[in-house]
Amino acid sequence: MEFSNTQLRILIDERKNRNVEYHTTTNKKKYLFWNEIAEKINDQENTNYFTGDACHKKFLGLTKAFYTAEKYKEGTGTKRSLVGEEIYEEFSTMFWLKPELPFEQVRNENVRSSSANSPEASSSSISPKRPKGKSSSEQQPLEKAVKESPTIGASGKSSSLATSSNPAETPNISRPVTPTIPSFSQNANVINVTFNYGGASED
Repeated sequence: MEFSNTQLRILIDERKNRNVEYHTTTNKKKYLFWNEIAEKINDQENTNYFTGDACHKKFLGLTKAFYTAEKYKEGTGTKRSLVGEEIYEEFSTMFWLKPELPFEQVRNENVRSSSANSPEASSSSISPKRPKGKSSSEQQPLEKAVKESPTIGASGKSSSLATSSNPAETPNISRPVTPTIPSFSQNANVINVTFNYGGASED
């Protein structure tokens, strides 16, 4: 069914101005919505052949033509639509989509604000802290590995940088105990000699 420019204008304006009504109407009664638009076109254009089903199909064709023109403009489609290009500016507002009802607007705003203030969202922008109770060697394993890795000196032999700083590997600390044993025995001999000498003088 062909629509004149005037008839097409009535169809678009009615669908746009009554968009909230359209989406609040149940699917079983949406045919009544389109029938009312058809009756308005017939009344204003002195016709009697426009039906609600014809108006519905025509508007679906307009939205399809718009999407075709949109894809072509964005470079994602190769097919042009002259009708879509003519109505592109007006249909780019997507006026036929379901609007947000007042309670949906409040809910969506709360969801957006809560997600923006959530710990997950805020933690992503904060640099991670070092865990408490960890030593510097645990926090920096790479630095520890470098310090403990053997190095090659001028003589060609490997030497460890960590040997001098590790008390468990320096045996000279526990060895001074052994020289005290002979000194103790010498003192004992001196005492024995002195004791015998004193006994001889008493005789």
